[in-house]
Amino acid sequence: MKDRLLWALFRAFRDANGDPGAQEAFARFRRSQGETLERFCLFQVLHATHAAETAERTDWRRWAPALRDPGSAEVQAFAAAHRDEIDFLAWAHWVADEQLAACARRAEAGGMAIGLYRDLAVGADAAGAESWANPRSSSPARMPGRHPISTTPRARIGACRLSTRADCAPRPTRALSHCCAQTCGMQVPYASTTW
Repeated sequence: MKDRLLWALFRAFRDANGDPGAQEAFARFRRSQGETLERFCLFQVLHATHAAETAERTDWRRWAPALRDPGSAEVQAFAAAHRDEIDFLAWAHWVADEQLAACARRAEAGGMAIGLYRDLAVGADAAGAESWANPRSSSPARMPGRHPISTTPRARIGACRLSTRADCAPRPTRALSHCCAQTCGMQVPYASTTW
């Protein structure tokens, strides 16, 4: 039911062209999110198409070889044939982004000091959109169930940065360096750390 309603709202938004301000805001959102959003939406449609065939094909690494490469002619042809679905998913992300921004403004106005945060990915699913769009971003060490702190310096720094942010406002770089040394065994020079 929810999908039907969202599709109806999307079609009304797309076809009516009634609110040029909203149309431009959506176009601006898509430009700002760029290829990351476009590839994610494309992956979601590819994934849904394959999952409808058989559960085994939910993993992009089991798709036809040409569909494993986001830049292939076959993937681009699929995108052209499924433009409406891709546009719908991009629109849904924009609507969610707008709603979260409104919630954040309301929370701030209500005195919520910390505010909202959206999500913190702690790894990439080797069968997911991120690894399909950039296979080098996902290694066997980043498979689900494994913590990324042990994989790369950047992941370690990111994890430490988030775990120490509340404790180190006066001297963030010192706390970050200390956290990385204690948690990951990394020596991070103070001058090279930034927030």
